[in-house]
Amino acid sequence: MAAQWPLIHARLVAVLPTLSGWPTQVYDGPPVTGDNPTRYATVGYVFGEDGGGSFSTDTDGNGFQIVETGSVRGEIVATTGAADLVTVRSQAFAMVDALEAYIRGDRTLGGVLSAQGTAVLQVDVLPTQTTQGATQRLPFTVEYTTVT
Repeated sequence: MAAQWPLIHARLVAVLPTLSGWPTQVYDGPPVTGDNPTRYATVGYVFGEDGGGSFSTDTDGNGFQIVETGSVRGEIVATTGAADLVTVRSQAFAMVDALEAYIRGDRTLGGVLSAQGTAVLQVDVLPTQTTQGATQRLPFTVEYTTVT
């Protein structure tokens, strides 16, 4: 049995740029670019953290199926050069709302999870504001369970 974590990670990388209000800058892991986008997201990486998620496996009660539970971490970032936290908060939360709607609309993440699998979203809220501008960071976790 191969871990499903890489498939879930890949699904998020593929689907996030297609969601309403999302920027095209969705990075697979840490951003490695000279660009300075004002809105972007990462999958499998959160600034200042060491891990991109986790998973574990176990057998179900009958011993014939493997149950995998895990999480994929990521981060939504909206930033501006102005002291305008209200605007960047609105932009970041519009993106997280679209992600939440996608997950609620398809708990199997496009069939990556088993029919009896499920996914839920958790979000941390980290605003910052300085004289150089405002940033709204929304580190998120997609928690999942799937059966193989």
